[in-house]
Amino acid sequence: MSFIIDKGRNNKIIIKEIFSKMGSQIIVEGDNNLITIENNVMFRNSKISILGNNNICLLSKDSQFKNSVLTLRNSSSIYIGKQTTLARGEIFAAESSCIKIGDNCMIAKGYEIRSSDVHPIWDINNGKRINNSENILIGNHVWLAKDTMIMKGTELQSFTTVAARAVVTSKFNKKFIIIGGVPAKIIKSNVVWGRSVSSKTINQDKYLYSSQEFIDSSKEYTTQK
Repeated sequence: MSFIIDKGRNNKIIIKEIFSKMGSQIIVEGDNNLITIENNVMFRNSKISILGNNNICLLSKDSQFKNSVLTLRNSSSIYIGKQTTLARGEIFAAESSCIKIGDNCMIAKGYEIRSSDVHPIWDINNGKRINNSENILIGNHVWLAKDTMIMKGTELQSFTTVAARAVVTSKFNKKFIIIGGVPAKIIKSNVVWGRSVSSKTINQDKYLYSSQEFIDSSKEYTTQK
């Protein structure tokens, strides 16, 4: 199985370092597309599929993909931040939309992130479409728990936790929250997740206290409170 299949013209595929690409594939069917994979990326049993022209896909350094599918169609873009990890699931961007996921996010298996429904829904009174594509923005240090669905138009601020099986369809303008349910709503505030179960207190979480955004945001929140 070929790792890269390029069926188009003027496509750029820039790969700096993949430390594991077992069972993976990049397929491009279109022209003028750009794929960039930065240093020290795991891309195991995963796939990038581009259908159409003028799409952009960036996998930032130290990110990890296991059993994941990234699909782009027609002038869309997917940006994955550094140190972000994704288990089994799918990201789908189409109809000139953008999906941006920040740094050090943790995305559990069963996830689905979609900026387009692809098929139109029409208003029979005026003949207009009511489900156009919309961008998705996910901040830094966001945890999507198992089987979450992130739909078009979603915005999540940094330090958000999304509970298992939640369906997120709207914008949340607060940090340090847990959201859950169908559709998702805020179920707990003033919390932040950590990667290491060995940390006994928040002060022992090395990532949080190496993040200037966390330090500044937590100070700002405490001051407001």
